[in-house]
Amino acid sequence: MSEYAFYFFLTVLVFITTKMNWQRTYKQWLKKIIAESPIQRKTFDVGNVNGMRMKYPAKFKGSDSAVAFYRINTALANSVIKDSGFEVLEFLPHSAICVVTCLRYTETSCGPYNEMSFAFFVRPSDSCGRSS
Repeated sequence: MSEYAFYFFLTVLVFITTKMNWQRTYKQWLKKIIAESPIQRKTFDVGNVNGMRMKYPAKFKGSDSAVAFYRINTALANSVIKDSGFEVLEFLPHSAICVVTCLRYTETSCGPYNEMSFAFFVRPSDSCGRSS
């Protein structure tokens, strides 16, 4: 198994296991780490966003999420990130993975909103003899 395939399967494993019974324990541990973080003791005024006074770090109390992994053509994915200095990893010939994440924030310090992201598994393009 290649190093990149290992990281992909590890990502999937983490996603699946967060839906299992020990999810509460993991969340409690994560909340403790965040609460003890030095950044949590400070807030920074970042100005007005959509008419609301914003401070950093923002607080997120309620959300729903969905994540999907899609197999897409590597050439198409590389065309999206062509000027980034990276290239998309192939997990099968001419096939890459696109991760789509959808979030619905219901209770935050900046009000409710929706967010969507697209991600690819990548590596620096010069790692395989190409320059960006």
